Amino acid sequence: MEEESNLNEKNFDFIIQQINSDYKGYNLQKILAIEVGLLLLNKEKFYIRSLFKIFFSYSFSAIDSNCDTFFVLGKHGRNDYKEIVDYVIEQLDESQCSLFDFNKISLKFHLNISNIYHFFKTVKNVQGLSWSNKLLLASKICFYKNNIDALEAVEFSKERCKNAVLFSSVHPWEAMFLYYFSKKKIETFSLQHGVYFIYKKSKPIDMLLYKNFIAHKHLCWGDYTKKEFSSYGIQENQLLVAGYPRYINEININISEQKKCLVLLGRKVLNQSNINLLNVLIDFVKDNKDYSFYLKLHPSLNSPDFDKYIDEKSFFILNNDRTMSELLSNGIYNYSICVYTTAYYEVFLKGLIAFRFHDESSELSEGIQDDTFYNAVGLKKLFKSKLDKEVVDEKLKYIIGYNINNYKKILSNV
Repeated sequence: MEEESNLNEKNFDFIIQQINSDYKGYNLQKILAIEVGLLLLNKEKFYIRSLFKIFFSYSFSAIDSNCDTFFVLGKHGRNDYKEIVDYVIEQLDESQCSLFDFNKISLKFHLNISNIYHFFKTVKNVQGLSWSNKLLLASKICFYKNNIDALEAVEFSKERCKNAVLFSSVHPWEAMFLYYFSKKKIETFSLQHGVYFIYKKSKPIDMLLYKNFIAHKHLCWGDYTKKEFSSYGIQENQLLVAGYPRYINEININISEQKKCLVLLGRKVLNQSNINLLNVLIDFVKDNKDYSFYLKLHPSLNSPDFDKYIDEKSFFILNNDRTMSELLSNGIYNYSICVYTTAYYEVFLKGLIAFRFHDESSELSEGIQDDTFYNAVGLKKLFKSKLDKEVVDEKLKYIIGYNINNYKKILSNV
């Protein structure tokens, strides 16, 4: 089944409202929002093994409440996400912090007859889904209930813990912990892992970042996200500008005459844009053979699908094992072309000049300069354009919090 890039908000609301919202003080509609969104976008297939999770939960025995600040990182499997959490911890007294990482815990047998009964009840009663998706949704609901049971059984010293920092409270595991801490009257803060803005035309799953906003306090990178979320109706006192969560040196734009360009391809749902861009680049090198393009694939893409574009002269595929920070620190490239990615801003931080391919298949956040193109002629003009470093610095501060670091101030003054 072909993946959709936009979420049908009406269908989403219809499905989510059929989930019983409260379970032991946890709002399952909020916790499961992204799961439902991914299901409606055909991001996950049903397998018989999907049903086995109704007999399991994660083990929460590794929870250490002997800390001032408790961090939670969901099951994202992204090294760059872990880098963000590590950075924030390093701004505090690390000995007074504790991190619960879902990527490092195991499953355990968990049997709750009531949860299993409601699993069958959900399969029978939920409307608007295929049978396979009914089973998938019901198994997920049961699995999250099992985990809430297991989490509720954990002893946690709320007298010691001052606050909790969630990697992304819009994601299910962090959202579950948000309610866990809310019940204990411990204030929670949610980190940001990209440039968040309001979509005015399209409705990608990213819209849940504000539609499903449940954080007590959200730590924005820059004023741009604060302004955008405030315009949606989120209270300003919930939006705190904390800064870009990585170490940054003074920006020195690479103005060398080498013509090596890093191409950051978008996620799978935007793959048609990736293909459109590559066709433009193929057209471009016909008359500009001294340029070479190095493709960095989004983790959701399959490398073999792009082998046909590699010619060992103008086009190369990079190893996906390295994070963006590592890749941008090697000094090889002086240009970058991006397809709908936050990395567009990170490229400037590392001294590269970035351009954005825009075929109007998705919305763009605010740009650093007039740097979009859709054909080879437009790209050639951009390669010849000049860059104003003062404008770059000002824009990066506003959009992603360049040279701002308020994490210790915010989290230590709770």
